[in-house]
Amino acid sequence: MKFPHIVNDFRLAARNAIDAGFDGVEIHGANGYIIDQFMKDTVNDRTDIYGGSLENRCRFALEIVNAVVDEIGADRVGMRLSPFADYMETGDSNPDALGLYMANEVGKFNILYLHVIEPRMVKIGER
Repeated sequence: MKFPHIVNDFRLAARNAIDAGFDGVEIHGANGYIIDQFMKDTVNDRTDIYGGSLENRCRFALEIVNAVVDEIGADRVGMRLSPFADYMETGDSNPDALGLYMANEVGKFNILYLHVIEPRMVKIGER
């Protein structure tokens, strides 16, 4: 794991939320934020184990899911993804493959839910 401190921050945040009385947490892996940027090939230009292939680009997100699930249990974890979104030029060349891969991999953790933001079919101002 190359980013143990960041993954640990997500783990600690989940623990803090539960200790504060929340029922669960949603890992925000969407909308151009750091997890989303790692997954998108137009942004992630890394050449190590966190870049290049789809599997490598999703590694960071899955390490976070694993840490959070280990800390508070899968039944208290949800995740939000936006594979089709292009926030601040953070699109992906194959959002279908990205979404399907993440759905399959996240599903292995048996988390409570996966919230996937659908692609925009009509732009604002269009009919």
